Amino acid sequence: TEASNLSTALRRSSAVRGDWGEVALRNILELAGMNAHADFKEQASTDTGRPDVIVNLPGNGVIPIDAKATAKHYLEALETEEGPQREAFFEQHAKALRGRVTELTRKEYWSSFGDRAQFVVMFVPSEALISSAFDRDPGLHEWAMDRRVIIASPASLIGLLRTVALTWQQVQFAEQAQEIVDTARLFYSRMATWSGHFAKVGTELNQASEAYNAAVNSWETRVLPQARRLEEMQVADNTSAQLKDLPNVDLALKEPTVPDDDE
Repeated sequence: TEASNLSTALRRSSAVRGDWGEVALRNILELAGMNAHADFKEQASTDTGRPDVIVNLPGNGVIPIDAKATAKHYLEALETEEGPQREAFFEQHAKALRGRVTELTRKEYWSSFGDRAQFVVMFVPSEALISSAFDRDPGLHEWAMDRRVIIASPASLIGLLRTVALTWQQVQFAEQAQEIVDTARLFYSRMATWSGHFAKVGTELNQASEAYNAAVNSWETRVLPQARRLEEMQVADNTSAQLKDLPNVDLALKEPTVPDDDE
């Protein structure tokens, strides 16, 4: 059972007891699909202390999380036979958990983040520890929430963190969609500029064609007759140069068209 596994794990060494909550918290962060440094920070110092983890929320919000492996009296109850003393240990366990909430309340982690943090999560890495305390102290959860502390078990915390991870995914999708829209708008703007340049080239080519044909017409009607007269006078007999015919140019440029919206 979870209770026996918990008892066995916490008896191993003080190091195991100290790290158990933090290791369990890290495992849940990974299971929820959270990325270190991007989605959360570990052991980040604040003006009022150092929560185990600070989870980043879209919109610059944060959720401070503190792992609390409060199990001393719970283990004593497991080692005691059924009776008043066993129940007394369970009562002490519930009281100890309430005391942990009070400690977190006094730290006021949220005050270090202004409006960015609305509450702090107290992570208890065992469903058995929480259910035992809630059985003896049914008002504990609501009492803690009134003090801006949410008591979270592994199951409830992974649900919360997966919701946060999903929200981050939605934000990233929205940012990517906006980037696509921005890129498309920029591309369209550049295409419009390019089409304007290209249209100008066509206009100038037509103008050049018209100027060339006007020059040819002037050549044929005003210059060439005089040149022929010089040939008749044998002025060009001692040269190999010959007058060339100048053809008219009809470029017949095709104007690019833009499809109608309904095509």
